[in-house]
Amino acid sequence: MRAYDHSKNEYRDFVLSRVTDVGLIKEGLSFVGPERDSAWNQFRNLRIRNKINPLDKNELKGIRLDFDLDVDGKRMITKRQAVINYLIDDIKDGFESPVFIESVKKL
Repeated sequence: MRAYDHSKNEYRDFVLSRVTDVGLIKEGLSFVGPERDSAWNQFRNLRIRNKINPLDKNELKGIRLDFDLDVDGKRMITKRQAVINYLIDDIKDGFESPVFIESVKKL
């Protein structure tokens, strides 16, 4: 969940399962809407492309269908800056994604 953190005076991302209590805005604090969240109102381009080149043509076709890649194994999308870090490829031990997602400046 993305919301304004009054204790940090900035927009932050919160894990919903960790929210244990909610309350009304305290006196003296004003409502801060999404129009002031610069990361939410800016967009970035992302390139998705094949990371692996499987020998099995059916596997390659499946990867292209799963990620809606073109015949060259690529796709461009535009997403909000606030969610980019959740999408960009970040290798985790034990998992190898079949595609690479990277931020690009221009389409």
